[in-house]
Amino acid sequence: RLLRRSAMLPRGLRAMRALRGLGRCPLGRAFAEDAAKATATATATATQASPVNPKPSGLPMTTPGAPGAVRPKVVIVGTGWASFRVLADIDTKKNDVTVISPRNHLLFTPMLASSALGTVNQRSICQPVRPLTAKKNATYYESSVVGVDKEKQLVTCKTLGGQEYNLPYDKLVVGIGFQPNDFNIPGVKENALFMKETADATRFKDHVLEKLEEAAYCHALDNDLTLSDEEKWKIQELLTFIVVGGGPTGVELAGELTDFLYNEVANLYKNLKPYIRVHMFTYDLLNTFDEKLQDYAITHLRKKQNVQVHLGAFVQKVEPNVVHVKLGESAMSIRYGTLVWCAGIKPHPFVSDFGFAMNDKGSQILVDPFLKVKGERTSMPSEIVQPLKITGCHRPPKWPINKVSIWLKPWAWTRARPSPSSFTTRALWHTWVDSQQSWPTFLVSVVSLASWHSSLGVSPIGFYNFPCGIASCW
Repeated sequence: RLLRRSAMLPRGLRAMRALRGLGRCPLGRAFAEDAAKATATATATATQASPVNPKPSGLPMTTPGAPGAVRPKVVIVGTGWASFRVLADIDTKKNDVTVISPRNHLLFTPMLASSALGTVNQRSICQPVRPLTAKKNATYYESSVVGVDKEKQLVTCKTLGGQEYNLPYDKLVVGIGFQPNDFNIPGVKENALFMKETADATRFKDHVLEKLEEAAYCHALDNDLTLSDEEKWKIQELLTFIVVGGGPTGVELAGELTDFLYNEVANLYKNLKPYIRVHMFTYDLLNTFDEKLQDYAITHLRKKQNVQVHLGAFVQKVEPNVVHVKLGESAMSIRYGTLVWCAGIKPHPFVSDFGFAMNDKGSQILVDPFLKVKGERTSMPSEIVQPLKITGCHRPPKWPINKVSIWLKPWAWTRARPSPSSFTTRALWHTWVDSQQSWPTFLVSVVSLASWHSSLGVSPIGFYNFPCGIASCW
């Protein structure tokens, strides 16, 4: 009767249930023991004849994550958006994780300009990496990576004090971001301030306050409190602020700076307000945005923020108190007290010296749809970060690759559940169904979102990428 009831079960489970049932009565124990011996013998013989998933020679027999298993050494370089997310999602029970970065926190860059002028507290835009590494049982080294030996699989690290040491790795995750680009213009490194890290914001804030105080007392240095024309020019020079670059950082900084100068400073330094000047030199403004947004930003900066925006400008040279700019066919020089360089970014020397496959401009590392570096002997990201299930989101080779990344919140799944007709292939639909067991760490790629995108309020532009568990850059 027991055998008939379990006829639809898999063979191994059928045998185990039948033996367990027979073993409950004394009359069937002898039969159960004989059957168990026969089953064990048959299983051993079948395993020797046709082993399932044979182990390659030279690899340990243990399974990753099992007691005594040798965990692969995963080295994450950087503590930016992508690196921090990989650290948060990686399974440290299966991987020995090490994080290397000279910056011990994740920085919310869009609000860096606001923190430089006191609009927000700097601690509010920084997420320390130490608590996360302690929680994940990972290791963090406050150092810079200065070299990689691909043959020996070693990374060379350099401490803030200049000492060097090597760390081994099995899998390397690179997410170090960029550094300011001075375009080799003379005097930029020596005389300009930057806005890329928290230290830059602190330095900028201290510099602005220093110039304000200097402008407040410079007329009294000759023991005569009356203002001469020369002293007026000196005060105006100290209170002339120049922002180079019309990207998001430059526009945000110009707006925050003018709010600070024409509100707080105007109230605290009433006699200095007439001398405040803010200039922006850039070739174009927000060139990656829609043309209407560009026009609005230019109008807003000029009319409401009182910023003198100079379009089509190229900085030729920066001296300690003078900047030389080319505007079309003409040239001009302006004396300044503060100059902030927000004109662009470039890769760190580690990336350019390593020999990664780069794009034509040499500014970005080329990767395949699985974020593997092209031409390098790397493992699949899913082998490193198991919960992300990136391998379930492959891109067929003939599909378009202009992708738009959209962050989805959990409420999106309750408000807009896709139907099978929303997906171009049945496989993608099954992938989405399987993902419900591992929400929110799921990444799904779809082309046609006929019934989905309308409820989310987005327009169907080409190829979509919905990263719900990783900060990915394509």
